[in-house]
Amino acid sequence: MDLIDPGFTPYLFLIGAFLAFAAVVVGGVALYANGMVLKRVPAAAFLEDVAARLATKREELKAVAISEEERRREAREALVELERVRAARQAEEERLSAIRVDIEASKDEARRAEEISAELAEKFQRLAEVERDLQAKEERLEELKRREARVDDAEVRIGEIEAAISALADARSKAQEELERTSGDLQAKRDELQAAELGVAEAATQAEAARRELEAARGAADALENRIAELRRLADAGGEEVAAIEARAREARERADAADRAATVAEAAAAAQQALLADAETAAAEAAAALDRKREDMLQAEQAVAVLQVRASALEAEILRLRGEHAGGSATGADGTPAPLDLERVPECLGTEDADGNVKPAMAKRLARTDERDALEDVRKHLAALKLSFPDRTLKAFHTCLKVSPISPITVLAGISGTGKSQLPRRYAEAMGLHFLKVAVQPRWDGPQDILGFYNYLEKTYKATDLARAMVHLDPVNWPDRARPFQGHMMLVLLDEMNLARVEYYFSEFLSGLEGRPLPGTETADRVRKLSLQLDLGRIGKGVRSLYAGHNTLFVGSMNEDESTLSLSDKVLDRSNLLRFPRPEALANEPPSDHDAAFDAHLPEEQWRSWCRRFDALPDPVKTNAKDWVRRLNEAMDSMGRPFGHRLNQAILSYVANYPGSDDQGVARIAFADQIEQRILPKLRGVELADSAAPLEKLHGLIANDLKDNELAKALRDAMADDGTGRTFNWRGVRRTA
Repeated sequence: MDLIDPGFTPYLFLIGAFLAFAAVVVGGVALYANGMVLKRVPAAAFLEDVAARLATKREELKAVAISEEERRREAREALVELERVRAARQAEEERLSAIRVDIEASKDEARRAEEISAELAEKFQRLAEVERDLQAKEERLEELKRREARVDDAEVRIGEIEAAISALADARSKAQEELERTSGDLQAKRDELQAAELGVAEAATQAEAARRELEAARGAADALENRIAELRRLADAGGEEVAAIEARAREARERADAADRAATVAEAAAAAQQALLADAETAAAEAAAALDRKREDMLQAEQAVAVLQVRASALEAEILRLRGEHAGGSATGADGTPAPLDLERVPECLGTEDADGNVKPAMAKRLARTDERDALEDVRKHLAALKLSFPDRTLKAFHTCLKVSPISPITVLAGISGTGKSQLPRRYAEAMGLHFLKVAVQPRWDGPQDILGFYNYLEKTYKATDLARAMVHLDPVNWPDRARPFQGHMMLVLLDEMNLARVEYYFSEFLSGLEGRPLPGTETADRVRKLSLQLDLGRIGKGVRSLYAGHNTLFVGSMNEDESTLSLSDKVLDRSNLLRFPRPEALANEPPSDHDAAFDAHLPEEQWRSWCRRFDALPDPVKTNAKDWVRRLNEAMDSMGRPFGHRLNQAILSYVANYPGSDDQGVARIAFADQIEQRILPKLRGVELADSAAPLEKLHGLIANDLKDNELAKALRDAMADDGTGRTFNWRGVRRTA
């Protein structure tokens, strides 16, 4: 009897041949692909050319990933086939054992069975080698991704430092101008001090001369007294001489007394000069205090001017109203129908409205996307298609700043012109599914009517802005009929070049309203009405109507940092997250695409809110570390006289909680380090280094040892270096290399 069924033998050889051929093909393809990848991407060339070939490399990585997935599938199929062959082999071995028990097997057939077993073992070994090769490819892919991330982070850090250097240069120029303005007052005090010092020196010289003369006179008087005593012993020989000598002694005593009195006068003069010098120093201190008071008076005067400008605008509106009433104007048209309310027109950023009043939203469909990572990936693809390049860390930071808008209601993008500050919000809104409205700030803006509109008493109509119209259609409490077609929609508003005018003048009231909003999910109709802005619509709107800026409206501001713009006040900075756009390392040769993509679906507000997390949702180890970091951070700030309160604490923790992937401790460290860089270190400007060495060292230890941000720690070390000249802390930003 044959050991192997002759009918099964050809299939077994075919399976073995197929497996051998598959292993050779897979191994060859893997070696070829590995060689091509290593040939295209040598380590040194990759690091040098990564900025220019980043998009191409991403596509290559995706292709490699797809290829590796195909190889894994083939390997899994081969494993399944081998398992089937192994099972058949096991069955055959059992059959052979049974045959050996019954009869003596043929030696030739047994040798053939052993050869087949050896071939199968060789196939298993080759399959293991293929698996190891696949693992090596996966590790190579991960290494390439890590290198790409390090390059992106380096670009962000370099740009942030360059922007900080530019800001510090502007601050130095302004400080120099302030010193020149105060130098005139201080020079007079210096002249008085110099004159007082000269007077003291002269009085000291006179006193010294008087003392020398007094000592000489006293010496002469002593000599004369000795002479008198000697002459008295010789009284027999010269009575007249004794009298003469006594007269001379009296004269010497009188001169000594006069010199003593002169010395006393000189000492009094010196004391008077010292008093004058002390008075001059006191006057200099008072002059410095007066200079500080004058600065405060100037600030109050500027605020008073702003109030007067608002009052002037109100008076002008009242004048227009009175003129209109005097002219007999009305709130109706020529046919007697009510004049149309400009505030209720649908803005182009939201949609269109036909003559019959039918509203068609610009993005009527609802996006079915639910995963936050997929949404960010869509934004990345959209930016790449438009030839726009932003580091991944910048995109995540911008996305996180918008998510924490309930506590930090505005995100500020700062930097030099032409770095994409206006493009990022616009393109992000397109890909994310948000309506987008760009508001161009004008230098003449001085009140809230510039962003919301005003009532024209001559024309009997409210001249609304696109922002006011958009807010009307997104306010379901005060304007339920107008807001019904846009239920669940969201809008991103960009205040372009927001610091061309003083933000406190035109945006302060609006910002206070944003800050006072109840948290999402706690809004009720009564609370919304109480916190709404009041618009004077005159006769056409029955007096005053309310307008509420809800959490469905996100605010972003861009600002160029140059000599033609104004700096932001502490009130604005304390309520915002500031992202800096650095000078690009490699300049683009072609402008980005400017066409508007056709997006016809919006992101539902409830989906956006589902991505937002509270700090309590983080894992316990991350929460514990973050709270400890905040505590130590505030202790160090308090030691330097710059502590922070509940709002900044909540803003930092909310940012950490909402940063993508912050459940991981390493990602949470990145988010916390970003908040220190953006919101904490700028608050230390002007701190005396000599008095703050210990708390600065604690802050440095937190960054270096706990957050493990070596670049930020090095930049802080450079800023806190004390050269012994009494200089103050001056934060210059951080240049990152990875």
